[in-house]
Amino acid sequence: ASGRIHRAVRDAGRYIARARRTSPALPEGDRLAARLALTLGDDLALDAASRVAVSSRPHDAAAMLLRGLALHRLGRADSAAAWFDRALAAMDGDERRVYTSPALFVRPDDRAAYRADSLAWSEAFWTRRDARWLTPANERVTEHVARMVAADHLFSYYDAHALRSAPGWATARGETWVRYGPPLSQRWWLELEMGAFHTFTYADFSLTFRDDVVSGDFDFAWSHEGEDDVTRARSLANTLGETYEPHEDGLDVAALATRFRQPDGRDWIVVATGVPMAEDAPGALAMETGAWAVGAEGERLASARTLTREGGASQLVRAGETALATRADVLTPEASASRVRVEIASGDRFSVAEVDLATPEPGDLALSDVLLAASAEEAPGADGAMPDGRVRRGGVAFRPLPWGVWDAQAPLVAYAEAYGLEAGRYQIEVALLPADEARGLRRLARRIFGRERRAGVSVTLEAETQSTRAGDYLLLDVSTQPPGEYVLVWRVRQGEHVAESRREVRLE
Repeated sequence: ASGRIHRAVRDAGRYIARARRTSPALPEGDRLAARLALTLGDDLALDAASRVAVSSRPHDAAAMLLRGLALHRLGRADSAAAWFDRALAAMDGDERRVYTSPALFVRPDDRAAYRADSLAWSEAFWTRRDARWLTPANERVTEHVARMVAADHLFSYYDAHALRSAPGWATARGETWVRYGPPLSQRWWLELEMGAFHTFTYADFSLTFRDDVVSGDFDFAWSHEGEDDVTRARSLANTLGETYEPHEDGLDVAALATRFRQPDGRDWIVVATGVPMAEDAPGALAMETGAWAVGAEGERLASARTLTREGGASQLVRAGETALATRADVLTPEASASRVRVEIASGDRFSVAEVDLATPEPGDLALSDVLLAASAEEAPGADGAMPDGRVRRGGVAFRPLPWGVWDAQAPLVAYAEAYGLEAGRYQIEVALLPADEARGLRRLARRIFGRERRAGVSVTLEAETQSTRAGDYLLLDVSTQPPGEYVLVWRVRQGEHVAESRREVRLE
């Protein structure tokens, strides 16, 4: 059968090419050429077909969509998004909504919110799923439009009952393609007196479609006994809704976020980022860095963006045997943030990291997160990020670390702030304990503060303040500790009030 298949593919391509030369302005030839290229997985042939389409019909939205699909499959996401935008701008409102609405992905739990305000729900849906925030386009929307266009070209068929062509994205196979993307593998076969069958296989599931009369109208395969692909498809739609796994290419990124409090009660968040540097080219990357404070519903509350040019101002910090090009930003959102998102890009390569922010403990006395830093020195001036990658807070310039990895031969630098103090003296108790020794709050408290202490390092200090807030930093000698996982516990005590903050640390 292999030889017959190759001859059929060759002949199909030859006949389609002849038809397109004869009537270049008609879209049917472009659709057939695209369908053949997509079925064969031939992206270069699809690229050639799309070039012919936009050349012969430069103002046709369908030709623009096909060109965008070809560029998307070639990995040129920015160019694909531009062509999709041009195509959507050429459509009327109803047609545009067909390609941009996430209504297909509304699950049972979302239906009430979608009915109440479909526009707001849709906007939040696409925003939460955008893979790259440093780019102007929403990569999830671009991916969705590409899936819609591919499904339309692959699965459209002539509906004899309606006497018109049915769009491919409205079929069972098209809907599955749009929901979950191209399958990892496909299988077609015919069964005597049963019709044609087509199976999509994904990483965790597969779905089979059946065409009883071989008309091109495939639907989910059904059975009189037990679960069939009709019920399986419905269950997947209600639980998964859709899947999208953006590919991050080649950059490692480390990120650590530390939340402090401003006098007006708003967050003041230090975001430290770092990229491991290759030994043969330290500091030679041109990088764009973005940091965002994100709310509980995925809303972007505050952002900071920086472009570091090749050989620019990124600071190298060594963590164990790894050299990191680091920088730090300060975010001051108007509302409380639940997490921080960091994105680093260099050319076409990018990576994303997300850091959850701990919810501040309620109480009269509160403590910030613990800031880990490579260095600290007195530096009077306004609080904020500094051009050399340091952050100034409370008259001290810190070089924040983007992860909790520490060289045991250097003193561990840590900083924290207490809020809700009364004028007078207070006590600071800090301990670094092996992680396996720090399980259980009662046992942890005993081992930190003088009773049953078997390992780790601890320090107790007395301080005084005339304000309701105070910041303190210390250098903890950890040279006597073996490499491994630790927990840094920072506790402030004043009278009967106690506040505590913890940070995981690894010594190397």
